Amino acid sequence: PWSLLNHSLTGNFSPFASGHAAGNMLTAAKGGIYGLEGDAARLAGIKEGESPVRFYLTQTVKHPLFSALTVLRRLFEVFKFSPFLCGGFILALVLCRKKENAAVLALPVYFILLHSLFAIEKRYFYPLLGLLPPLIAGALLPARFDVFPEWRAFAKKTAAAAFFLSFTAILLLEGFILAYPARSDRNRRPEAFYKALERFPNDRALQYQKCKGFLIDGDEAGFSGCLYGYSRKFDDKFIRYFVSVRRSGSPAAVELPEETDIPYFPIAVMLREFELGDEKAAMSSFTRAYKMYGDCYNVLGGTPYKRDRELSRAMKNDLDAFWDNFVYRVLLLWPPGGMVRILSGIEKNFSLSPSLKPLAKAAAGPRPQELMGGWWLRKKRALEIWAPDSGHLEQPQAAGARESRQLAGLASRKIGSGDPAAGKALLLEALALDPNNPEALVSLCAVLSGENKKKRALDACMRAVSSAYGEPGLRPLVSDAASRSARLFKELGRKADAEKALRLAGETTF
Repeated sequence: PWSLLNHSLTGNFSPFASGHAAGNMLTAAKGGIYGLEGDAARLAGIKEGESPVRFYLTQTVKHPLFSALTVLRRLFEVFKFSPFLCGGFILALVLCRKKENAAVLALPVYFILLHSLFAIEKRYFYPLLGLLPPLIAGALLPARFDVFPEWRAFAKKTAAAAFFLSFTAILLLEGFILAYPARSDRNRRPEAFYKALERFPNDRALQYQKCKGFLIDGDEAGFSGCLYGYSRKFDDKFIRYFVSVRRSGSPAAVELPEETDIPYFPIAVMLREFELGDEKAAMSSFTRAYKMYGDCYNVLGGTPYKRDRELSRAMKNDLDAFWDNFVYRVLLLWPPGGMVRILSGIEKNFSLSPSLKPLAKAAAGPRPQELMGGWWLRKKRALEIWAPDSGHLEQPQAAGARESRQLAGLASRKIGSGDPAAGKALLLEALALDPNNPEALVSLCAVLSGENKKKRALDACMRAVSSAYGEPGLRPLVSDAASRSARLFKELGRKADAEKALRLAGETTF
């Protein structure tokens, strides 16, 4: 069932939740003992899309002795978590020679060895607290079945009942997992989301998603008002603080919530001060935010060995991680005009990080206004904007997106065979499933151009550009859609916008 669920969401067959272990795998490949609170891919130096498993195996093969040593070190750290319990288990392994106990005792051995291959955390071994004591007692203490014979039948029935209840719960969960793809497929259209909003008015995740919907529509005032209402209704400390900072001419004077140790709060102050042009105050806020970030994030769970301390220093020196993983998401709360002023202030004092560079380019670069202020930036903000822990909501669009791509491919074949009307109908159906399908949009642009519906064609082409912009694999599509946009701008008498679209079509990198 889990594999079928993964396939319905990603289109790939995966029997494991492989992404969850990626951080520990990459940290282990670099020689770390404990898990990392931070960006393990950046620490390992791998690019987006590269396989963590392949990187881990490659490093293990290249440095087998070093890898074996780190595993032994992790085993020692596991022993240090609970010397009494681990010592008792080792004694049980040594003294218990009964063959019937071998399989039972092998379970914790397998559990410990498997975790020790990767970076560890103490909490990973909490299941052993319930498993090891009875195993140790059963292996080391003599069996006394004759003392309370009347309890033996009760004990067997209790164990059988516990197994039955656990197994039933697992079957029920697997049933929910099997049903999920079909259930989510029914809910992928926008009307399902609005029905859920009405049905669950007190659901934080849904209400925050509603606010993000204003970004897609380009309604900055609506987004700001929605955030204010959301913060009051759900007592969201950061959003309430952000709204106050955003409206204040003296952001540092806004009172911080009590007992906050996350860097988002001073980051919001820093960005507002950059927006106001107060660089001295902004740099002071940066110092506070970066210290808070260094205390809580981008740190290893422990540094018992020299290699761990080297990795820790490397992470502390990586300033881009701070900008990309924290500042970037808070910055997306600002409208494009504010972003331009903030990024200008940041660039005077720092080099823009990889995530901030395209944002600066999109907010102020040579784009037709509809492209610059519209789809690409709106999409980025709606997808990657800061969200509270309870405000993350993934809309089930994957199944619709796959079907949309299939319909777009079929439409292209219909158009190529000389049936543009049938192709157009398929394209509209594809866009009903996924309004941001760039292949369908650029094909629709071509069809509408042939029908001399220039304004509608231009809208489709610009949406294609903004949907695909920033995706290296779709660079030719962006160039094609931008070139078509330039021709349409020219035909509509908008020469300045046509020149900007041509420059966009000629870009070799994003």
